[in-house]
Amino acid sequence: MPPQVAACFERARLASDAGDHALALEALAAGAVADIQQHQQAALGGAPGLVHVADIAERVLGAALASERASWRASRNAAGPVIVVVPSIVQGQAISQNAVRLAAALLADGRRVHVLIAEEQTARTPPLAFLRFPDVPSSREGAPVLQRLVEMSRESAGALTLAMLATKGSYLDSAREAIAHARSLDARVCLLFGNVSCPVTLALAWARVADLQIAVSMGVPLIVENIDAAVFNNPRKLARDGPVLAAWAHARGRELRCASVETSGGDASAAGVVASVPRRSLDVPDNAIVLVQASNVLAKRLSAGTFALDLARFMATRGRESVWWIGVGPFDASSREGARVLAAFDAAGPGALARCRFLGPRDDVRAIVRAGDVFLNEYPEGGGNSVIEAMGCAVPVVAMRAGERHAECIGADLVGPDAIPGSDVAAYWTLAARWCEDAPARHAAGGRQRERAVLHLDSGAIMRSYVSILRSLEASGGPPH
Repeated sequence: MPPQVAACFERARLASDAGDHALALEALAAGAVADIQQHQQAALGGAPGLVHVADIAERVLGAALASERASWRASRNAAGPVIVVVPSIVQGQAISQNAVRLAAALLADGRRVHVLIAEEQTARTPPLAFLRFPDVPSSREGAPVLQRLVEMSRESAGALTLAMLATKGSYLDSAREAIAHARSLDARVCLLFGNVSCPVTLALAWARVADLQIAVSMGVPLIVENIDAAVFNNPRKLARDGPVLAAWAHARGRELRCASVETSGGDASAAGVVASVPRRSLDVPDNAIVLVQASNVLAKRLSAGTFALDLARFMATRGRESVWWIGVGPFDASSREGARVLAAFDAAGPGALARCRFLGPRDDVRAIVRAGDVFLNEYPEGGGNSVIEAMGCAVPVVAMRAGERHAECIGADLVGPDAIPGSDVAAYWTLAARWCEDAPARHAAGGRQRERAVLHLDSGAIMRSYVSILRSLEASGGPPH
């Protein structure tokens, strides 16, 4: 466990022992945030770390929310809506999109749905002492998504309802508010997008707000007491971690059922009918070979490991003067990550950077992706939703298995037979070169990847899998109380 992460968890323990329960919950979340965002899930990337942190979380929550936990009463005849908990809403974020898609699938299954936005990943008032996020409220950053939820509520005649927590006070204050609110709905089922980095969502799960509580994985699953089932978004992680997590729960007198969908899902079907933007609008020659990337953490993904330098060297190689690169997503040249990327291009030699276009964030990247020839999935960590969209656009994706953590292997899992099976950087760029130079091979790869995406990875198919898993869990009976 990285020292910075371990220090946060130790701070949580000490604060809990001292009776400062709000700080303890905050520090617990800070440790997970640091591990996920800064240390590539060094602690939480597998079952041993998940259960270790779950034990810490249960100690903190047991001291902070003992009365809320004790007040839970199961209701086998609960008639309320299915609760879908999401940490925040952000336009273009896969979790936000999937929460809306899942809500729609549940409505189509004849269920009532209540979407609860925990609003735990933005600045709070007053500012917290230990864990601080930038001011990115869902009301602003996710306005189009929120509007879609409002439209769904109207179209369903109120079968979908929506609530958003305030951001005043501590996470512990919001946790208590959320628990009271969720329990008032008399729900039989609660589906939770989140993990231990989401303190309000974590507290909701631990205190219990529904008879059946299911963690919908965000890559790092929510593992804590009173999670009855975990649905992974990566079958490989289910095979590796599922039995260990189930055994851990069983040893504590609990039951944790594990399942998996193929992936979180992406918009593969619709991507194929989106028109490409003209290359001239991107300031790219029509006859160029265009590499394209898209990520809502573009600078971070580019600057990780050797990716930026490897990309720069690839483009600077003699004979590749017609290869251009387009990046969609936030990129601040003055940031540490941005400066590292620019330095990598400087080190590779003159010329390559002039053929790069940093386009910034876009609400819909598909039209730009379709203007490209080859999509690059980054290493050591790459995206998932963007890969599916590129495959749906029939733009072939270069991806490799850089490791076993979710972000290190999800791209390779999605691409399937075309993926580089191991952490082989040379093979990655050899494949990129082949698809740049051989148009028939490139087009063939794009066609087979689109077929795979539409049949297996499209959000419609994935959401039907979620509903099927939910039905199976309901049919097998609720958790022991």
